[in-house]
Amino acid sequence: MTGLIIALLVGGFLLVLLEAVVPGGVLGILGGLVLAFAVVLSFHEYGTAKGGWIFAGTAAAVFVVLYVGLRILPQTRMGRKMLLSQKVEGGPRDPALEQARHRLTGREGTVVTDLRPSGKGLIDGKRWDVVTDGSYIAKGASFRVVRVEGPRIVVSQVAVLPSRPEAEGRQPWDSA
Repeated sequence: MTGLIIALLVGGFLLVLLEAVVPGGVLGILGGLVLAFAVVLSFHEYGTAKGGWIFAGTAAAVFVVLYVGLRILPQTRMGRKMLLSQKVEGGPRDPALEQARHRLTGREGTVVTDLRPSGKGLIDGKRWDVVTDGSYIAKGASFRVVRVEGPRIVVSQVAVLPSRPEAEGRQPWDSA
């Protein structure tokens, strides 16, 4: 039984260490569960005195591994290759595109795909991803850009006046 407990402890630590190389969380959680099972098994096998020492040793080893992984590993050559050391800058990728997007406020366009509430719109001959405030706008309808919020272009439908049947070449009594 001692061999099984040692194998579980070693296997648990290996799984936790593999988590650093293969991210995703599954190996780390599985390693933690294996370590916990090894500690519970040691309490069952050796009693509270020895089980307590094994628990304390396992907890200390976990803290040492965490300290080495978080403090010392980034200073090593292998750690510098594994970890990102450059700062990732935020903000718009293309300032010209951001300015063009903000100049759209107040412009009118045509819906290319149904907006329910998002889709494509054609403004000044260019296709844009647009979104409504929650209303549905059918394909082919006209819209006006209400505001621009970062990458979101918010539009609303232009009021459509009811058409007169005579203007479309129909008589009022003809069915649509």
